[in-house]
Amino acid sequence: MSLEATLPGETSWPSPAAWPGWTQHIDEVLQAAGGGLHWRRLESVLVARYCVSQLAAGERDAAAHCLTDELIRWIGACALASIPEEYLSRQSGLVRLSAAAGVPSQPQKRQRPAEAQETELAASPEGKRRK
Repeated sequence: MSLEATLPGETSWPSPAAWPGWTQHIDEVLQAAGGGLHWRRLESVLVARYCVSQLAAGERDAAAHCLTDELIRWIGACALASIPEEYLSRQSGLVRLSAAAGVPSQPQKRQRPAEAQETELAASPEGKRRK
């Protein structure tokens, strides 16, 4: 298969293997997902972002019919190959932003509103006086 996707009557798209947008989009998608996402879901979102970025707004509907399963798999493979190694885990299928990207590698436990109020009260001067 060619490294370029050609739409009938259109110019060639840049090769997905060399597209400079992968890293930026990987980080944006993972940040929007709270720091981590299963690799299959990440792949789907990245393929969609790549395709949309390559098409002008008026061409989207017509071009969607030109994307073959083989081409979509190729774009997906390029997206997955672009994920930084430090984002990957051998223990799970989740892709996570690294701590260097500003997101903790382990998600923090969410507190219920009542627990959060108790924690705030205990840390306040009034809470310390009650003890």
